[in-house]
Amino acid sequence: MFIQSKIFLFRILSVGAVIGFYVVAALCNGVIRRKGGANSGNKFILLYLFFVVGVLVWSLTPETTQLITLFTNPLAFLGFFIAIVALSIEDNSITVLMKIAKVSNTIFPLIVLLDLYLFRGEKAVLINEACYLILFEFLFINEQKPIRKIYLILLMLSIIFISNFFVDRAITIRFAGIFVLYYLFYIFKFLRTKIFKISVLAVTTAALTIVTLYFEKVFIHVTSLIKSNSVNTVDTRTFIFNEFFSKFKGTDWIAGRGYLGTYFSPYFYHNNAEGGDQPIRFSAEIGIVDILLKGGLILLVPFLFIIIKALIDGFLNKEFKSMGFRLSIFLLMEFFLLSIDNFAAFSTHYMFIWLAIGVIYNEKKNNTVFVVEKTKG
Repeated sequence: MFIQSKIFLFRILSVGAVIGFYVVAALCNGVIRRKGGANSGNKFILLYLFFVVGVLVWSLTPETTQLITLFTNPLAFLGFFIAIVALSIEDNSITVLMKIAKVSNTIFPLIVLLDLYLFRGEKAVLINEACYLILFEFLFINEQKPIRKIYLILLMLSIIFISNFFVDRAITIRFAGIFVLYYLFYIFKFLRTKIFKISVLAVTTAALTIVTLYFEKVFIHVTSLIKSNSVNTVDTRTFIFNEFFSKFKGTDWIAGRGYLGTYFSPYFYHNNAEGGDQPIRFSAEIGIVDILLKGGLILLVPFLFIIIKALIDGFLNKEFKSMGFRLSIFLLMEFFLLSIDNFAAFSTHYMFIWLAIGVIYNEKKNNTVFVVEKTKG
């Protein structure tokens, strides 16, 4: 009988473990409230984490190999549970992070050389992990000394060049977009009005929706406008949308297929011999698609709500000189890129997304100015 099987007992134990997690999370929330840092944002993050762990129950299996994958693969449970870093924000968190960023960015040329040596120019693994520290320090470039400003601008331009060389269009769009947005708001102060910022947020939301629903048409239109031969115009996303949604039916929409969930790709089935990915796909490159695959609307809806709330708090309601507004520029670009990139992963990239959310939610209203300690050149 099923009730006497190992699977049944395993499920009972897993439910008990999840209940234990909820108790611990509730206690943590109590500590946060006693420290005076409780706010609706933190509560929404805790609620999201409850759903993340709830999907974990749906994903648990008695198979040892799959359990190891579930808890150690950066594209599985850890890619979603990394949201907990948003609750770890302290008063000195940004200062500590800035010091780490300065050290990493100073030795970034050495990181590039090490990456080239280890991966022979075939991948940009270390570069892709370290580049977000460049992005973080750049958002506070006005507080830096002149020599450091020039160095940061050169680093930003080098990342755009490197990502274009490795045909990583998402990073190119991310860095170029944030670079342009930052200086638009810095140079043209009239753009900082609330009505304009509301318009930017509305356009970004509309763009996310349109690109997600009509990616192929948008891609064809955009690439038809590009005349440069240096820009890769190969469509690597339309087939993902088509393959995924053709098989994603019924209850899949509610809770997804779990953190170990997969879908079949005819494209990679026919192109695997040419060095393509495996036809049984464990993850999808597109953020919205990947979240639906793993946790359905149960994870997607609260995730989008948390980001939109952070954008309202930081982008709309904060001044340009605040931490919240600076980090919301980064978050705005990440929000849009959910339509073509930003799959959940236990990575520096996703950590920064959640850190940005945590800082925006916990930034005190009477502490809108963030001053970076000026260091020597």
